[in-house]
Amino acid sequence: MKKLVLMDWANNEVETPIDLDDLSEIKQIEIRVITGDEVAIVRWKDGKTSAYDSSDCRMKDFFDYKYILWCKGKFAIDKDVFLTRANSYSVGKYMMRLKGENHD
Repeated sequence: MKKLVLMDWANNEVETPIDLDDLSEIKQIEIRVITGDEVAIVRWKDGKTSAYDSSDCRMKDFFDYKYILWCKGKFAIDKDVFLTRANSYSVGKYMMRLKGENHD
């Protein structure tokens, strides 16, 4: 069982109860990066929404970016890119490279 793990601004990992091996009851997982902290917004098939935040002490909320991790029964981005990310900005940099942008 592989759990959804979020990263905070200092690259500390925070495990959620979401099982990445069984997403059958989940409609969508959106990842938001807020001041470097990852926040997972989970939309369930029954219409409920849950939020999991990698931080419990953020002083300011600066919206960095968001992306869809899971939607329509499949991973919307390369699962391995998400699972092996070095920090909360790694997926954003990956997505910019796909679009031909370079912001390094």
